[in-house]
Amino acid sequence: LYYQDVMLHEFNATLVSKGMDEAGRHYVVLSNTAFYPTGGGQPHDTGTLNNVDVIDVEKVDDEIRHYIQGDPSTLDGVVR
Repeated sequence: LYYQDVMLHEFNATLVSKGMDEAGRHYVVLSNTAFYPTGGGQPHDTGTLNNVDVIDVEKVDDEIRHYIQGDPSTLDGVVR
């Protein structure tokens, strides 16, 4: 979605997975996203998913990880 409409501020997605990286940061992976990940010198987008702050977005292998500040258990099913 971030390539289709750079001004998109709201979207719906399904939670695909949750995890924690080696540094202990919680992240979620979504079915699609409007958050641009860090890359090519451009910084990542920030915002919220269901009122949980997204503080970093990175592409790791084939997934886009949305690093969140807070409890990942509050995100389930469809997120917005």
